[in-house]
Amino acid sequence: MQIKYIVLSDLHLGEEDSLFTPLQKGEKNLLSAFANGLHFLVNDNVEPPTLVLNGDILGLSFSTYQESLTVFDQFIKVMTRDHSICKRIAYIPGNHDHHIWQLAMESHYRRKLEKRKSDERIPSMDRITSAQYEEGVKSEFIEAFVNGTQAMDTELKVLYPNMIIPPNDINQPYVLIHHGHFAENTYQFISKALKALYPKESGPLTLDELEADNGAWINFAFSELGRSGAAGEKFEKLMNTLSSIEMFDESSGELSENVATALDYPYIPFHAAEKFLTRRLIQNIAKKIRSERYQAGTVCSDQAMAGLTEYIENYCIPQMRIAGWKGEATTLIWGHTHKPFTKKTCTASFDELKVVNTGGWVLPEEPKPTHGGSITLISDQNEVVDLRIWNDRIQTAKMHFKVLPSEGENLSEFGQHINTMISSEGSLNDHWLRLKSELEKEIVLRRKGHKA
Repeated sequence: MQIKYIVLSDLHLGEEDSLFTPLQKGEKNLLSAFANGLHFLVNDNVEPPTLVLNGDILGLSFSTYQESLTVFDQFIKVMTRDHSICKRIAYIPGNHDHHIWQLAMESHYRRKLEKRKSDERIPSMDRITSAQYEEGVKSEFIEAFVNGTQAMDTELKVLYPNMIIPPNDINQPYVLIHHGHFAENTYQFISKALKALYPKESGPLTLDELEADNGAWINFAFSELGRSGAAGEKFEKLMNTLSSIEMFDESSGELSENVATALDYPYIPFHAAEKFLTRRLIQNIAKKIRSERYQAGTVCSDQAMAGLTEYIENYCIPQMRIAGWKGEATTLIWGHTHKPFTKKTCTASFDELKVVNTGGWVLPEEPKPTHGGSITLISDQNEVVDLRIWNDRIQTAKMHFKVLPSEGENLSEFGQHINTMISSEGSLNDHWLRLKSELEKEIVLRRKGHKA
């Protein structure tokens, strides 16, 4: 049984809170241990698997190009040149690295213009790509960068916002991969706002229209603004404050005072009333910003699952049908929330939908047991398993290092095979033991001084 795809998401390379962004410049022990474990896992493969980078790989919201690409350089080298884990990479941008798609989209459009004959119509810009790897587009930005890393014959294609892996046999499921941001209203803000202002107008009916409406907003607010010099640093501080209930409670009085003083609302005679109204306004904004990632009490809220279902039903079905889907069982892989889990459900169109969240590799400022990181593996029979690595907790982390099945589901043959590659007789093999040691060390260092 072969590993055909390795799916990772939410590395946030370059951001200070990413576990793969070294605390000391140039240090890459954790990254090397991570790649070494993967190399051991795929060593028996007939051919290297495809590496799927499912969004928020570069932390372009709150780190500079230099910071993100420095760590990405290390990542590409250990995954290709040093350990030969893959020869194909599918990059599916998310919200925090949406700018990668923006650049690839415009480069792809420029190439279309170059091929155009003088008597032909000017082509339209593609807002999305086809969903199968072979039809992805090149990223001149990443290609220029990857060539500099001396990666070993690695092909990289950008797909946005979905990737679909059709089965090889009629008894196998389809696999749909999406970063997950379109499951939340925040990333459909322009569409939702226009619908509220002009209720008689239809909203976006296709995936292309959804991205056309909201792409510029996502790019600006979540992929560019946070790295806009000194303003970006202040924006990051504000976002962190609004996202954390504890930090907001500490700072809301000062923020309300500053805004009320600066605006001096007309027709409101008392400053206390101005401050009260300002605080209510900021509270409402904070609630909107605290997305699923910041809802610590559950791995997947009903609201998040409803948003995910709406996105799939309204926008993904046409791409699924192009790929040959006729109602077969499907597995959805997503990330975005940093909360790994696997479950089975059904929707109007899918009698059986397996949902796998890959988690993330960011250590929350405050411990959140629902947060953690997984490596999602897809077999040559399109079976998807969640190789859970860690979950957060107060002092260090809960280390799993095993495939976790869905609730009420028995571990499959593929899952058992992966577990035997990870450990034997209850003990982790040396490659994974090294990763466990480096990961624990990294988390302890970052949480040093934290009090329960």
